[in-house]
Amino acid sequence: MEKRADIPFQVPTRWSTDAAATARTLEYWTTAENVIYESSKATRKWGGTSRLNSAAISGTPSVMGLFDAWFSGTSGSMTGYPVAHAGTALYKMDRTGAVPDGTWDDITGSLTLTSGAFPTYAMLRDNLVMTTWAATPDAPHVWTGTGNASALGGTPPVGRVCCMHANRMWIANTNANPSRLYYSASLNVADWSSGDTGSFDIDPDDGDRIIGLASHYKRLFIFKGPYRGSIHMIVGTSPTDATDATESFRRQLVVRGLPLASQRSIVPVGNDLWFVTHRGVHSLANTQNFGDHVLGFLTNDITNYWRDTINGIRLDQAAGAYYTDRNLVVFSLCETGQSNNTGGLIFHPQLGNTISRLTRGAASLATFYSTGGKHLLYAGRYSNGFVDLEDAAARQLAGAVAYTAKLRTPTLLLAPGDGRFTMREMYLRMRPRGGAVTVNVTRDTNAAQSLSFTQTAGGSVLDTGVLDAFNLGEVGGFGVPARQFIEGPARAVMVEISQGTVGGDLELLEFGLKVEKADDRMESP
Repeated sequence: MEKRADIPFQVPTRWSTDAAATARTLEYWTTAENVIYESSKATRKWGGTSRLNSAAISGTPSVMGLFDAWFSGTSGSMTGYPVAHAGTALYKMDRTGAVPDGTWDDITGSLTLTSGAFPTYAMLRDNLVMTTWAATPDAPHVWTGTGNASALGGTPPVGRVCCMHANRMWIANTNANPSRLYYSASLNVADWSSGDTGSFDIDPDDGDRIIGLASHYKRLFIFKGPYRGSIHMIVGTSPTDATDATESFRRQLVVRGLPLASQRSIVPVGNDLWFVTHRGVHSLANTQNFGDHVLGFLTNDITNYWRDTINGIRLDQAAGAYYTDRNLVVFSLCETGQSNNTGGLIFHPQLGNTISRLTRGAASLATFYSTGGKHLLYAGRYSNGFVDLEDAAARQLAGAVAYTAKLRTPTLLLAPGDGRFTMREMYLRMRPRGGAVTVNVTRDTNAAQSLSFTQTAGGSVLDTGVLDAFNLGEVGGFGVPARQFIEGPARAVMVEISQGTVGGDLELLEFGLKVEKADDRMESP
């Protein structure tokens, strides 16, 4: 190694709370908050929030459910309405073109709904069927896209979860029969008593109840919990197929030992189903492919975080959504000591399902179709009557509130044995996005040294000829590192990078240290 040299660190796309606290190479972050990993190998601050409804729903209730309902009507032209459960009422929102117009219209009608109950949604032939999870569940209700919602006809079972599968409506978990799964007549959500209807008892003596349902790739998956847990599936296309018995409905066991935490945590991701259990986020496909449910956990890198930070007794509130436009899967979770969802996780399927942490939560999550064919992510909030667009372009929360993106490395060994380097500079390579970036550098056991890098978005790219904005410590555009002086000997170093100003952003590509060889006996790391 030369007397002076740069030690560069490529930004990792992995967060781990379980890997070694000391490392020679930077392969993971020990903290990765409010960031996403981009395919360009940059790490970017997660977007902010903006209000969908400019005025709060009356009474500022918690928005416990969100769904994007689409109806063909008599003309065959599709019309879509975002739907929300909030307080004791049901709301829909009109669209101007493809864009939700920002005003919630009450469509509760004569229904009596339980405040604070989580709903489940399912659509069949222009009928949006809804059930609610409560100690005494509300009677299933239905909305056809016009007028008000109403009670579902045909004496349906008063269950907590519903699902559309094989052209039928399915409802499960009544108070009288928590392990019974009912199905309606074909193409008729209001017929629950004819010869074309029926039910399945799903291990009624196992001490669990049906928590969730999901129709996926011509299979209806039934999730039980919350104690021992099991997953079952219904195969076939009709109650009785006279021409092909293999197409008649029948139940098959998938796996035992996986108790589902929440219906709302089941998220279809491509050919897979992800869901939350007491141990973490799980992939059903991994269990089916490898025959071992342990291999199905997607949170193996952060088991310490899950154990120490997630409130296990509130996992029934867990909510998830597949944010298709970003190819991200987002979960909202309740953290230790809290009663509502206050944080969450972002998964990156394109990068091997790596994870980052969210420090804000939501009562409900859903994607709504918008202009340009985009499916944008929305969050229903607690106790304020608002639905927010997530991942908004402005890096601030609604109301111009700051939040912080934070990255922390493990303790990085710079020198072998007892050798040391003398540190001379810290540098960052970023796309200039605006706002100050704070870097805390901890050398060995010394107190952290704080550095501030000022980003100048635009005007600091050298090849434009604009030089007056290129000052010491500022980002000089893509590919030009910003440098700050730092002094002191070090054998090991830990680096924390954060950005937390209102509207400030971060897109980190690389960082590193310029060091000086302090001992000729040292070898290059």
